[in-house]
Amino acid sequence: MKIELDEIGDPNRMQVFINGKVFNIDHGTGDVYPQDKSAPPVKIKDMGDEHTLYEHAFYNDVTNTLHNNSNNVDSQHDLMILFPKKLLHGPVTNNAILNNINHQCFKDNAKLVVVNEAIKNRIEGKLPEVNIMGDKFYLDVCSEELRLVNDNNHKILLNEFKNEDGSMYGWYDQSQKKLVTLNLSMDFQTLRHIHHIFFTQPWLNIDPIGYAEKDIANGTLKTNNITEYINQVMMEIKPIVLHIPIAQSRLAQKAFDNLVQNKTPPEKTRKIPARKPKGRKR
Repeated sequence: MKIELDEIGDPNRMQVFINGKVFNIDHGTGDVYPQDKSAPPVKIKDMGDEHTLYEHAFYNDVTNTLHNNSNNVDSQHDLMILFPKKLLHGPVTNNAILNNINHQCFKDNAKLVVVNEAIKNRIEGKLPEVNIMGDKFYLDVCSEELRLVNDNNHKILLNEFKNEDGSMYGWYDQSQKKLVTLNLSMDFQTLRHIHHIFFTQPWLNIDPIGYAEKDIANGTLKTNNITEYINQVMMEIKPIVLHIPIAQSRLAQKAFDNLVQNKTPPEKTRKIPARKPKGRKR
């Protein structure tokens, strides 16, 4: 079934993901029901406790249904789902608030993800953008590449980045908008356009839906459910790319130490013997 997503702030309803399944929240009635209407609606109400951020219900991972009967809980298959109270008081029109709600839900293990603009755009087929020092690229996980927004033929392959503890990094030549390979014999003082760049999150966090699509394409994900990873991975809305000029990097220091060890002084301190001026012999 195709996922139907309402506009952010729609006055009638909104969508959330529970265990990868799409549920609608009806703002008028407070009913929560699966979008495919495979089960009857469950009413979730704010009980008025000022000291709590959530109301709860239970999701059965065998029947894929929701219920709010605390006296009939299957301890093996029922998952407690926490519904943020802000969602129960009508439409949320501010996307930044939805982003904050999702961060808090992941922090509190609410097992619920609210559809925000980034998720909506991605499900509708728009690729996420990655900003590298002002250069904007589309992240295409299925093709395993970054493509320059204003030049679809200009690409950086994802396997050109190195992976260190989940952080992706590489050497970016800003003048050519590509990654380059360096070695310790280079004079890093002259490589002004090259920066050490690294993402604080792996590609999976930047585009979990892309990873689900990739798994569907290669047959790994049997459910054909592109929301499979949404409840498992906190999706980064605006991925942060940190960068350091090469002259300030650890590799530059290693190169300097290498020159010293080989008793080859850096270019800027290397002394050239002065030539005697030519003139008429007296």
